[in-house]
Amino acid sequence: MIIAIDARRIAEEHIAAQPQPHPDYRIALGAGREISMGWYFDYAIQCLKDIPEHQQERFGGAPGFVVCRDDGRVEVVAWRQYQDLGFANG
Repeated sequence: MIIAIDARRIAEEHIAAQPQPHPDYRIALGAGREISMGWYFDYAIQCLKDIPEHQQERFGGAPGFVVCRDDGRVEVVAWRQYQDLGFANG
């Protein structure tokens, strides 16, 4: 069984393995929260340049991923599942 500190380490490794979307941006580990199946983490995009937010590029993709409590496997969460988990309105 995976505990919170292990889930955070697995999440950090998952983020480190992701291809970066653009030379001026990087994928970072966003907020984490415990849910019934494990720990959910947001994908966060960080701009590496000092430019106003309204001028930054926008990137699409999955909102986040779950580190499963039982075995530590990572499952990417689609937008529909994100809504089903109660993290979004609509």
